[in-house]
Amino acid sequence: MELAEQLGLTQVAIANYERGSRKPDVELVPKLAQLLGASIEELYGGEGRKRVEAPTRRLHRNTLEAKVQGLFGRLRPDGQKMILRQIKGLIGQH
Repeated sequence: MELAEQLGLTQVAIANYERGSRKPDVELVPKLAQLLGASIEELYGGEGRKRVEAPTRRLHRNTLEAKVQGLFGRLRPDGQKMILRQIKGLIGQH
């Protein structure tokens, strides 16, 4: 679910990639490799370069942002306005 959110795809699309019934668009492959901490070669079944750590700080931030965005979108307009005022207040404090 998190990977789908970060790539702007559906969970079904990611599941299709995992099963091998579909392949991601070429433009998506570098970002997919980066998020998974793998080389492009590894994504295509080769050994590739030595595996690198996924950028966890960036993943965490994007995941957190996606969660906040999802929750915010479920609020009524008056609730959204209240949250925006609180965020602006917090930013003004720092």
